[in-house]
Amino acid sequence: MDDTEQMRALQTEGVSLRQIGLRFGLSHQAVFYRLGGVRKLRSGPPPAANDNKIVKMVAHNGGCSTTSGMVPVSLPRVGVKVAA
Repeated sequence: MDDTEQMRALQTEGVSLRQIGLRFGLSHQAVFYRLGGVRKLRSGPPPAANDNKIVKMVAHNGGCSTTSGMVPVSLPRVGVKVAA
């Protein structure tokens, strides 16, 4: 059995990548990539989007006319009532 097969067997037993790496003298990132480099999907619903924010680009240096000084800023969304 080669090293990769042993690593895969240890992973199926529930041994962490960090512990596997310590056994083989590798970093946990190296073990991750050797075992295929695929992340497990998290269970549960995705995080909720924040619909009350809007992102605008504003100058961070007092009003420079180029876009090189622009940074994203989150602002609260203001509701507008429409007359019916």
